Parts: sequence; structure tokens; C-alpha cells
Amino acid sequence: GHTSAYQSYADRLLLRKDDALKAKEWYEKAMNAGRLDAEGYANYAETALADGSVQQAIDALKKADEMGNLEGAYRLAQIYDLGEDVRRNDDEALRLYEEVEKLAKGDLKERAQAGRKRVSERIEARIEAERRRAEEYEKKFREAEAKAEAEYEAADEAKKVTEAAQVSLEQARKEAEKQLRTQVGDLALQIAEKVIRRNIANDDAQRALVDQYLSEVEAKN
Repeated sequence: GHTSAYQSYADRLLLRKDDALKAKEWYEKAMNAGRLDAEGYANYAETALADGSVQQAIDALKKADEMGNLEGAYRLAQIYDLGEDVRRNDDEALRLYEEVEKLAKGDLKERAQAGRKRVSERIEARIEAERRRAEEYEKKFREAEAKAEAEYEAADEAKKVTEAAQVSLEQARKEAEKQLRTQVGDLALQIAEKVIRRNIANDDAQRALVDQYLSEVEAKN
């Protein structure tokens, strides 16, 4: 029918290399008519890539893969592997390479095997890098944790020292007050005894006596 002819004509145009965009139009006619086979989808993807239509190419290659076209699956793996105008997807590339390597023969099998090894090494390197980053993060976390714990212990120790000093200071203050009260009491008694013995009648004489005694106490201390 006409639809098969569309694809055949597109295939011939694609072989000329310089007619890829025209071939793309004919593949689309076959696709719209529902008569594009798996190989046709794979070939259409190449014309879409030549046109810069990356997403169209990926969709077509996915269709080719679903229909069992190993070349299409391999080409899709390449796009994900090399990051051809799309975000690199190692996991999907590896899956497709493994699929092709398992089912293909000859040169295609060898190419898929090489791709699978390349992506596997990259994935392993990425995992190793992530492991090292995780170890480095854990190391820094433990160091920060140890530092914080040391600072907390130091602060706690400083608090204990401060509290002990405050207790000692309070005890010293109370002891000083006690001694002062004792000294004042003794002084009052001694002054009273002198006043009584001297039988001093007027205030001026009493004050003079008190001043004299205080001077004697200061001289002793």
C-alpha cells in the first residue's frame, strides 16, 4: 500500500545523507498512517536528531525498543550514555546496553558490551565518590560533635568553678562579718570598762577615750 511506500521512500532518502529532513517528512507520513515498523521508528529517530528534535528522537527510539528493534535500543542507550542534548541517564543507559548485549549478536553485541562496561565503570566511580563524600561528612560531623561536647564540658566545669568560688566567697564574707561582730563586741566591752574605771563625766572626755582606744587597736593590727 501507499503507507509502506512512504517508509521505503524515506529509507532511500535517508541513505543519501543530505536528504535527512525530507526523509523525516516521509517517515512522519508513514507514522501518521500507522504503518511505520520498528526499523522505521529507529530511522525516523536519526532524522529527528538531524533536525535537532531530540525529544522526538527519544520517543521514536523508545517505540522502536518496545517493538524489539535492538539498533534502536542501542541508539537510545547511546543518547543517555553520552548525554546527547539531554541529561545523562546512566541507569537507563545501563539497562538498555544490557538488554542489547543479551539479545544481539556480532558487532552490535560487542558495541553494547563496550557501552555497558563504560557506563558501569562510571556508575561505580560515582558510587565511590558518593561514599567518600559520605565518609567525609560523617568525619566532619563527628569532629563538630566532639568539639561541641568539649565546649559543653568546659562550660559546665567553668560553671562549677564559678559556683564553688561564689560559695567560698559567701563563706568568707560570713566569716569576716562574724569576726567583725566579735571584734566590735570586744571593743565595746573594753571601752565600757575603761569608761567605768575612769568615771568620765562628760561626752567630750568619753569620745577622746574612745578615739584613743581605737588608735591603740589599729596600732596592734
